[in-house]
Amino acid sequence: MFSGCYSLTTIDIPNSVTSIGQQAFYECRSLATVNIPNTVTNIGDEVFSGCYSLTNINIPNSVTFISEGTFSGCSNLTTINIPNSVTSIGEGAFCCSGLTNINIPNSVTSIGSYAFGGTRLTTVNIPYSVSIIGNSAFSECFSLNEVYCYSTTPPECNDEGYAHPTFLDYSATLHVPAASLAAYFTAPVWSKFENIVGDAVAPTGIAISRDSVEIQSGEEIELTATVTPANASCKDVTWYSTDTSVATVEDGVVTAIGYGECDIFAYCMGMPAVCHITVSNRISLGQQEAMLLPNHMLTLTPTAPVMPNDFTATSSDPTVAAVRVMNGKVQVVGIKEGTTTITVGSTDGTATPAICLVTVYTEPGDVNCDGYSTINDVTLMIDYLLGGGSTNIKIENADVNGDGKVSVIDITNLIDLLLSGDS
Repeated sequence: MFSGCYSLTTIDIPNSVTSIGQQAFYECRSLATVNIPNTVTNIGDEVFSGCYSLTNINIPNSVTFISEGTFSGCSNLTTINIPNSVTSIGEGAFCCSGLTNINIPNSVTSIGSYAFGGTRLTTVNIPYSVSIIGNSAFSECFSLNEVYCYSTTPPECNDEGYAHPTFLDYSATLHVPAASLAAYFTAPVWSKFENIVGDAVAPTGIAISRDSVEIQSGEEIELTATVTPANASCKDVTWYSTDTSVATVEDGVVTAIGYGECDIFAYCMGMPAVCHITVSNRISLGQQEAMLLPNHMLTLTPTAPVMPNDFTATSSDPTVAAVRVMNGKVQVVGIKEGTTTITVGSTDGTATPAICLVTVYTEPGDVNCDGYSTINDVTLMIDYLLGGGSTNIKIENADVNGDGKVSVIDITNLIDLLLSGDS
């Protein structure tokens, strides 16, 4: 297909593709980014072999088998997450000289010959599901110093008659389940390890600190992943974003890039945890709540990371407060006591709306609830005390001094307020 195409740097495989043929991108030396959709179920032999510039690859969870030599010679590939759909890893599949971290899921039952040969792995975790390991699978891994094997029964291995042993020189420390120490101590190949320790505790689960989060473009948040049980021997976590054009992730730090939605996955030995990310162009009003007197105006200034052409504004109860947009500002006018939700959106639908809860209230002395204390309020209070039958007042506000009753003293206090200019 594109084999030997040195100018190819990025490839987005369409969703219509279900299989990638043998050596499809063989020695595409400039290929740095590949997006494989989860419609792909089969990746042929040596598909990405010799792609020196490839630094990151997502294997979709629709793939069940990693073929022979799939990523051999991808020298700049340092970390690979194998999805928990994969059951078998083929011969020489990950012979990547720069590979320092590999996440083998609990779904894998067999690891092919020289599958990880020549890598820079320092630690390898072999899940309890693995029953067969091919000859020279971890040969020439000169940095390997810790091997964790979680199967209670030693996986089948064979070094006899092969030029390279399965685990180089067996100087690494082998960690196995405590109850299986004797089994590994006497098993073919495994008994060659100089140091065998019965302290391997398999991880059983993983969780992310948040299930979902909405952030703005350019914003960063940090997610944490917790592996259980607390004494699990492997707590290595790899992170992955389903759409790096929306958000990227590195060591749990998520950076919003563009608008849209994606999932951030954390994996430990193939066990996934997910956080749904929404990157929005959310409108901000600078405040989420406000207090307002009747016949008074509140001005809100809407902003957004990418400003829309125009804004819309609505009041959930226009009898409490009226709202309009004027010259890019949102003007709210109090009408009567109560609460209403002011919602500000964009006319073109490009921004996520913002809300502000507005409470319209009145103060002591404002007995007619028009938002002001005036001589008219004094007249209404006198009318009320003289038994004039006025009911167009708020009794609570007529109690200016707050002693629980309306009296001449309240009228005097209101007059003092009016004369002092503090009303």
